[in-house]
Amino acid sequence: MLTVIHILRPRRFARCEWRIAFDLVITDMAMPEMTGTNLAKALLDIRPDLPVILSTGYSDQINEEMLERLGIKALLMKPITIQALSHAIRRALKR
Repeated sequence: MLTVIHILRPRRFARCEWRIAFDLVITDMAMPEMTGTNLAKALLDIRPDLPVILSTGYSDQINEEMLERLGIKALLMKPITIQALSHAIRRALKR
């Protein structure tokens, strides 16, 4: 079963107790209130095994070394194709 939730308040999401039910988080780098990397860090501090995929349109904001250091499993560059999304999800869920 796939559930998609659009979060408008990432800070509140990072603090929610029900986040443990998620198998995967896909977040954008540029959001109101906090960046995608800050959201990933907040979530991974609480649940280190949670696969996180970061999406961005600006390649100069993040690199592979930063992804690895933060624990982010995959990077999606915009515009996102269905093939790139599928590949990123498979990569992030690979254990």
